[in-house]
Amino acid sequence: TVLDVRTSFGSGSKPYTPKDDNGYSDRRVTLKEAMAQSINVPAVKVLHLIGPQAAIRYARMMGIHSPLDPVPSLALGSSPVTPLEMASVYSTFAAGGNHPEPSAWTRMTDVQDTVLEDVPPAIETHVLQKETVAQLDDMLRAVVTEGTADKVGGMPPDARGKTGTTQDYRDAWFIGEVGAGGMVIGIWLGNDDGHATKGVTGSALPARLFREIAMEVR
Repeated sequence: TVLDVRTSFGSGSKPYTPKDDNGYSDRRVTLKEAMAQSINVPAVKVLHLIGPQAAIRYARMMGIHSPLDPVPSLALGSSPVTPLEMASVYSTFAAGGNHPEPSAWTRMTDVQDTVLEDVPPAIETHVLQKETVAQLDDMLRAVVTEGTADKVGGMPPDARGKTGTTQDYRDAWFIGEVGAGGMVIGIWLGNDDGHATKGVTGSALPARLFREIAMEVR
């Protein structure tokens, strides 16, 4: 459990103080609840506990190659990454802790279905223990059943994932997994020029798009 109270990180004239739209609960919350409800303070506290460099090391092993600043706000997405990188990370969870390198295609054929090229199976690197993946799976499932994505309704019974909304509604995300085969679907909504959206949150349209695609591919 982590105490969800106003907390400042760093020293000097401008310490970093994360906050939520709904304020602080001023109580201890489990990491599962914090994940399900997108509570910010516990995320930053956990990053502070393990150290930003350790988090970055795992991010690299799971497919994030964009620059990552080792600061407390990294826990809340202050360093931009691509949708493909996020999908790559979640594929590690879907693969039971082994990270497969993404590929743009698996097979190329001509109009007669003659195989022109087969891409060999992705080389998987072991990153996370199965026990860790099981805990993450339980937490990501809670996002759909009792958390920020619960209000969407109609999610597949095997769906799990995470909503995300950046400051000033600039980015809205839903990244998740569905199906026995572990298909990962990543949804990002935003403006190409970086301007804020009109209040789009990850729990709204991105989660609904995930649901519609997931129901089609299951």
